Amino acid sequence: MKSLRAKLLPFFRGLAALALGLGLLGPVWAQNGAATGTLTGRVLDSAGAMVPGARITATEISTGIVIKTRSDASGYYSFPLMSVGTYKLSIAKAGFKTAVIAPVVVQIGQTMAENARLQVGSITQWRAMLPPASRPSEST
Repeated sequence: MKSLRAKLLPFFRGLAALALGLGLLGPVWAQNGAATGTLTGRVLDSAGAMVPGARITATEISTGIVIKTRSDASGYYSFPLMSVGTYKLSIAKAGFKTAVIAPVVVQIGQTMAENARLQVGSITQWRAMLPPASRPSEST
């Protein structure tokens, strides 16, 4: 008959291997979580009034992954913890032309602001953006 120690030894070896494995995977999980940025903005109409409830769709251009949100009561929207990449934004609200902004580059640890002005109507409007380094700075 096996002693208690002999019975428990395989259990503790397995537990030690599991702990070691999780310890080695921790830095990998941390790196994946750090490869994110934030995209925020405000949706306004042509007169500068806030547009609540607008649908904002962000499509990552290389993967086709789509994430969606809506503007709040003040017209603000936010995509926290977005994967780093290049996106196309589509902003839509009934009674307005759909605005499309591309490319929008999300960088590690950065917060990008992309505001949109919706025009009354039903036709899609595109706004091509300069690369981030070429964009003129805006003063608010």
